[in-house]
Amino acid sequence: MNLGRDTIDELFFAIEREFTNAELQRLLLRYNLTGWQSETTTPKMIVKALPSVHSNLNGTNEMGNLVQYVLTAITSKRNRQHDPKQPLSELHPELSNTLLRDGYNTHHFQLTRTIPVELEAAKIPDELTENLVYFSLITALGHLEQAQSNYRDGNWAAANAMVRSCYESVLMFINNNIQPQNPTTSGGDAIAKLTACGFFREDLNEVDRQQQTLGFIGGLWKMLHPHGSHPGLSEEEDSTFRYHVTLVTLNYYLKRLKKTAS
Repeated sequence: MNLGRDTIDELFFAIEREFTNAELQRLLLRYNLTGWQSETTTPKMIVKALPSVHSNLNGTNEMGNLVQYVLTAITSKRNRQHDPKQPLSELHPELSNTLLRDGYNTHHFQLTRTIPVELEAAKIPDELTENLVYFSLITALGHLEQAQSNYRDGNWAAANAMVRSCYESVLMFINNNIQPQNPTTSGGDAIAKLTACGFFREDLNEVDRQQQTLGFIGGLWKMLHPHGSHPGLSEEEDSTFRYHVTLVTLNYYLKRLKKTAS
């Protein structure tokens, strides 16, 4: 199980709020987390243990076991307090949102996948970030970070707007990188020019030269802004869908750009 860095941070924010010192010590010992033993307060133990979580647990099955251990502990505590009905999305909304963004649902405090394991939802943003940095796409990287922040906070419409801006920035960059003599200043124009030069493949239905919105790239562009950059109120599922599809798409085409340039 691979989680985003901010998801792990939110997990330990929840632990800080829900666990006693003794409960935290048992958790840290159970998962063989190091660096905290000389500390006596919960915040200091957490700060010292986090590097071990990122380096030793993240990306392993034990990461999933740790998350489920925490969820079970929280719901057990609520049951003892005779308050079992409040979901994680109300108790710890940022944790619930970041787990969902990484491809995991927490209904009834049970951790379940929302997308196939092969997609490794949390790895896509990391790989995309690496590719954005590789091409020095600082503006697009800023849009991505703002999208992730808004998603964590449940600001779905704002997250959608940043995802769309990131999509547009990357498409414009790809075009201007491939054909600097034919620059573009908008997403729609970039799609048209990348279609004309053959970067997007019509034989794979990525684009349609006759009707731009029939191809995958143009269809996604249209879906990302049905009423402009800020399409109004959005729901969690809609925002999650846009986020995952767009990031996978951008990562795919930046990797294609790398191959084209090599």
